[in-house]
Order: sequence, then C-alpha cells, then structure tokens
Amino acid sequence: AGTMEIVYVYVKKRSEFGKQCNFSDRQAELNIDIPPSPQLAEQFVERNPVDTGIQCSTSMSEHEANTERFEMETRGVNHIEGGWPKDVNPLELEQTIRFRKKVEKDENYINAITQLGSVRLPRRQRSGPQPSLCFPTCMSGPSEKDTSWNLPSGSRQTGPPCTDQRHCIKQNNAIDIYQEYFDDEDAVEVMEEAPSAKTINVFRDPQEIKRPATHLSWHPDGNRKLAVAYACLNFQRAPEGMSNDSYIWDLENPNRPEIALKPSSPLVTLEYNPKDSHVLLGGCYNGQIACWDTRKGSLVAELSTIEFSHRDPVYGTIWLQSKTGTECCSASTDGQVMWWDIRKMSEPTEVVIMDITKKEQLENALGAISLEFEPTLPTKFMVGTEQGIVISCNRKAKTQAEKIVCTFSGHHGPIYALQRNPFYPKNFLTVGDWTARIWSEDSRESSIMWTKYHMAYLTDGAWSPVRPAVFFTTRMDGTLDIWDFVFKQCDPALSLKQVCDEALLCLRVQDNGCFIACGSQLGTATLLEVSQGLCTLQRNEKNMASSIFERETRREKILEARHRELRLKEKGKAEGRDDDLREEEPTLNLEELVTKAEEEFFDIIFRELKRREAEAVKKKPKPVALRVRPISVAELEEGATLIAHKVDEQMVVLMDPMEDPDDILRAHRSREKSYLFDVAFDFTATQEMVYQATTKSLIEGVISGYNATVFAYGPTGCGKTYTMLGTDHEPGIYVRTLNDLFRAIEETSNDMEYEVSMSYLEIYNEMIRDLLNPALGYLELREDSKGVIQVAGITEVSTINAKEASLEQLAGAVERSTHPSPGGDGRGLGRAARE
Repeated sequence: AGTMEIVYVYVKKRSEFGKQCNFSDRQAELNIDIPPSPQLAEQFVERNPVDTGIQCSTSMSEHEANTERFEMETRGVNHIEGGWPKDVNPLELEQTIRFRKKVEKDENYINAITQLGSVRLPRRQRSGPQPSLCFPTCMSGPSEKDTSWNLPSGSRQTGPPCTDQRHCIKQNNAIDIYQEYFDDEDAVEVMEEAPSAKTINVFRDPQEIKRPATHLSWHPDGNRKLAVAYACLNFQRAPEGMSNDSYIWDLENPNRPEIALKPSSPLVTLEYNPKDSHVLLGGCYNGQIACWDTRKGSLVAELSTIEFSHRDPVYGTIWLQSKTGTECCSASTDGQVMWWDIRKMSEPTEVVIMDITKKEQLENALGAISLEFEPTLPTKFMVGTEQGIVISCNRKAKTQAEKIVCTFSGHHGPIYALQRNPFYPKNFLTVGDWTARIWSEDSRESSIMWTKYHMAYLTDGAWSPVRPAVFFTTRMDGTLDIWDFVFKQCDPALSLKQVCDEALLCLRVQDNGCFIACGSQLGTATLLEVSQGLCTLQRNEKNMASSIFERETRREKILEARHRELRLKEKGKAEGRDDDLREEEPTLNLEELVTKAEEEFFDIIFRELKRREAEAVKKKPKPVALRVRPISVAELEEGATLIAHKVDEQMVVLMDPMEDPDDILRAHRSREKSYLFDVAFDFTATQEMVYQATTKSLIEGVISGYNATVFAYGPTGCGKTYTMLGTDHEPGIYVRTLNDLFRAIEETSNDMEYEVSMSYLEIYNEMIRDLLNPALGYLELREDSKGVIQVAGITEVSTINAKEASLEQLAGAVERSTHPSPGGDGRGLGRAARE
C-alpha cells in the first residue's frame, strides 16, 4: 500500500505563488513556413498506418497540502435506570431486588402509592426506585372488568382504579421498549477487510550528512509528536562534521523538527517519560545518561558523570513505574544494567552485572542490547544480550548473584528487540538474527513459536498494544512484516516491501495500534497507518491467543521431557565406556556436526542463489532476430525482386510484391508492412555479426550451469542450415559456439570441473530419429521422475574439444532426411537439433 511521498509542503497562501496569468483574444499568426522538399521525401520510408497519442491539455504539476487530522466517531447513549443509591448497582439483579423489597416494606411508600390514585401523573415518568416502581406487576394494564388492583407489598384496593391512573398506565403501554420488532430481518453480513497499510508522512534527517535513526518514542499525551534518536554506530567510522542532534517531530509538519535536542554525544536511545510528557531520557554513544526538559530548551537538563556511567554505548533505557516518576534504568554492551534517579544523576542508585556465571565479574558479563520492564511485574526485568541470550532478573533479590534468575537461549546473534505481550506478560517476543521468536516463562529450553528464517537480517520488533496475536518486525531489506498468528502462522499477514529504499533499523507502535513509525539507515522516519482490522480486537481473539500459547507451551514441555530422557540414556551409556573412547568420541562427533552444519548451510545458500538467478533468467525476455538472405541466381533469372528492407537495427519493412495501379480493389490498401525485432540483419550481414549479436552472450550462462537454446526457424530455403552450420570458410553459429565454449572451459578449468556431452536428433514428419545412432529407429518423448521431458534412449557422446564435436556433427548430418527444396539445391526438410 504505497502512496506518493510529500517532499515539500507549501506554507503560504495560493494567491502569493506568483503573478496570475492574463489572456487576450487575437488573430492567428504565421511564425514560420517550411515548404516540402522532394529530395528529402525520397530518403524516408512511409509508415502506414501510424498511431500517435496526443494529449491536448497542458501538463499540470501535482501538489498536496497537509491539514490537521481529525478522527470522527459516532457514539450512542445507553440509557439505564437512574436515581439509585450509590451503594446499589442497577446492573446487579440481586441488589435491585433486595432494595425493592426493602422499599416496599416502608409504610410511607405504601401510603404514597395509595394516594397516587387520585393524583394525575405527568406524561413522562423518570425511571428508578421512585414512584415508577409502583407498576412492576401491572405493565400490561388491567381491563375495564377488573374489580381488584394489585398493589405492592401487601396493600390491596377494591374496585377499579381511577381514570387518571388508568390513563397513565395506558400511556406507558403504548410502546414496549423491550420488545424486538425486527426479529424477522436477515442479519447483514459484515465483510472482513483485507490487511493493508499506507504511508501517512515521512520525516527526513535535516542534516546534510545523513545518520541512522536508532530509536523512536511516541509522545505520551495524544501521540501527536515523535522523538527520533540519530547516531552512527560504526565504531570510529563516523564522517567528519556529523551532527549529534536528535529531534522531536510534529506529525503534521514533516518540513522541520519542532525541537532539536543537543547532547554532547550522539543519542542511541530516547524515551518520553510517561508521567511527564516534557521530560525525555536519552542514552548516549559515550555511555552517559542524559535528561531533557523541553520547557527549558534544547540543552541537556541533567547528565550523568562520565566516571560512573557506562563504558559502551547505551542501547536501552526504560522509565520505571514509581510514585515520583523520576526513576529509570539503562543497559549497555559493557555488561551492566544501572538504575538512576534523574533528581540525582551523579551516580547510579544500583548496578547489576550481567554475568550468568553469577561470579559478578565484569570481564565475563554479556553485553546488553535490549531491555524489558513490565509495570505489572515491578520486581522483574529482562535483558537481551549480544550473544543471543535473554536474561531474566529479579531486582529485589537479596544478593547480586540471586538477581539473575534464569536464561533463555535460542538466537544466533544480538537480540535487538525484547517485549512482553501486553495481554499475557508470561509470554514475550524476541527479535534477532533472521527470526522472531515467542517464548513462555514456563519453557526455558526453547521458544514455543518462531518465524521462518528470512534472507534479510531482522532489526526490530514489537507487539500490537490492542491485539494479543499481532506483532511487527523490520528487516534489513526495508521490509515491514505484520504477523497475526491466529490468522496465519507460516507467513506474515501483511508484508510491506520497500517501505523505504534503505534498511529499516527500528520501529515503534502507537498506543492505539493504528500508527507505526519506522526508522531507516539514512535517518528517514516513515509513519504508516494500518487498516482497521489490524488495530481492532477481534471476537474471541484473547481466548484463541491464550489457548495457542498454552498449547505450544505444553508441547515444548513434552519435548523437553523427552530430550531429558534421551540425554540421561546417553549419559548412562557414556559412563560405561572406557576413558579413551569417552574422550575421543565427543571430539569426533563435534567435528562431524560442525562439518555437516557447514555443508547444509552452504547448500541452502547455493540453492537460494541458483533459484534467484533462475527467476532472473526467466523474467529476462528471449531475443528474437531476423536475417534476410540474398536473392539466388535462379530467383534473379525468374525476375524475383527483394521485398524485405532493413530500416534500422530492429525494423524490417515488407513491400507489396503485387502492386498494380490498375487494381481498384487494392487501391486503398497499405503497400507495406513494418515489423520490429530485437535484432535485424540484411543480406550484407556476416556470420560473425550474427553470432556476436545473438549467441555469444549465452556462453557465460552455460558455463555457470544454466540451459541455453538457439534455434533457427523459417521455410525451406530461407538459410537456416547456412546460419547454424555455415561453410568451411564461413562457419555458422554451431561451430563458433563450440569454439568459445571449450575456450571458456579451459580458462576456468582450475576452479571448476566440466563434462561436455552432445546428442544429435532429427524431427521429420513429426517423427524423432537419433542421427548419431540411426539403428535405434524412431524415438519417443518421455517424462522422467522429476517431471522433465526427455527423448527416451537418445545417444549422448562425450567430447573434449570443438573439433571432436564437429566430427560427430558431420557424421550425424549424413543421416539427415533430405528432400528437394523449392530452390532445387537439395537442402533437407528435416529439422535437426543438437544438444
């Protein structure tokens, strides 16, 4: 779902764009007159018919103007009973019945009901426990013949009610608001909208030297602003003069940022304070933690001291759930997670070293890339590391070693994204290497769900805040994938290719789930809006997602138990063996596993490359060439003339050979027809020219393992045999191809091994003959086990050079079926093919 990018937005009135156009009415004037020239006319070939497209209107430029976006929605009023006491919930049936019984026992209530018979009630009555409650048992109304009237709670009145009371009751019975009047109407089927997304706005880095957008953060109040952090993460390879500024953008103004944040070092991460929208927290490339207050300007309000900060870039910062709203934590690749209070940034309040050996040694710590903190679990936090391991920690543990609770390993590289499911916090999402994985805290040995391995590296991911089964991922090839594992598990529900021309590095989903912001390699932040179906909770989606999580968790637990049993069996077998065998066998097995893994990896890579190259070859159009042969002596004696004329490198014109000025029926017909080919040759073209333009480029593909086919087609006597075989002095395509093919094999024989074989067959009168072994008789076409059509029993002869292949061809040519051609030269009518 792509839209036109808004490159520039005009901010002044339309009337100020320049002087308006003034038109005047005047007679036509002749500026220049070029008379026709007969000499020039003889040099042109007339084209008839000629189709030309003409646009009468003037081309106008297209422009767009941004306006404020307003969301419209329709709301109805749900009327419920009013006037109830605060301690009574009108939606609870038991509470209302209990309150009614209590009121009906009150003597004042009974007296009030009795007196209502002589008082004219208003036309409209308020609902609630006031006097409208006196008619719960007589909503259908009494008949004129009734001699008694039921009153609530033991009181009874003889005789019919008064006229005023009967009139009011009949008014209440005019329309029953609880009756369904349209039960027989057929329900309208609601068509589900296909998943889609569209680009809303694009925010480009205003600096001349572009920098990657490393982190995004939405404004907590209304989500009308977007904070973008820019930093070059290539160690010591940042260009000179690169700016350190990061920006806050207004979604309605992509031309210039609203505020520029000026840190001392480029910002790797940037987060809004959810309790105070004016305060932002940033992690710097030099390891410092910076804090801004937008009310005070662009300069840093609070900055941690370099001595007590991180030693590496800060890749993760998170605001913690606290009463003051000033506590936060940070993570870095130096292997430390630090807690801070922005009121005192001189040093951290607490430090945890990510050493999974629990020895608290910084040299053994794993570098932290991503952080996850769930407000509903205030004592737990999770860290994604460079080594592909997720570390689950408990902040309130007694000792530093006990703060590292457990680990989850499954990725082959850094974990760039780590987030708990907003509906089911026990399940969390990780994004790293080529996959995204969903984990359960109950299953630590492996993930419960994962995506397929993509060809491009995954860079970020996030859950949808409104749908428990939807999450988003970005890739290095500029693709944004939207996954809905309730709808589809093997592939994304929606894949937006080429969101921008460069790699996508980060993404952030708005709180309502409708808007997604993506940051790219060149600092471009793209704002997309997803369709309503992707940001609206579906029916029973929570139950379905929960059941899927539970089912997959049970399955992984069963597999883990099975693996433990196998490991125990293997351990028991290993203990009974000799020490030498026990030491050597693991080494051999490890080497075999590494070798097998390498072979499988390279095999997958080579197969994918061949598949892509094959698709590229299929998409490439097959060239078609035309060759016009000269007129023979016999044809000249018969008075034949040349009617095919080459106009340029691609066009050939056929003149009408039966042109007769006295033929009335053909007077208005076109005298010529033009044809367009990829290449066109006239009778002056040499064999070398034809070979260079049509066949020589195929040699490289054949050497690389691709199939190539060249065939000549036309009526008998048109020059097919001459073009393909040629003569001793002017060899054709066949001989020239063999020479170049074997020459290319010799040049690359040091790197590759080749095997060349040839077959020679003839198709004559729909029958197939083997010219290298005519004794086989007629052959038939068969389909092998792989679905490939082949000639059954065809002879294949191995050759080592072009001379040997030519001799085989000459031997087969003797067996070709011949028949006098219209030219009388005895050329063969059978079609011969060489492979």
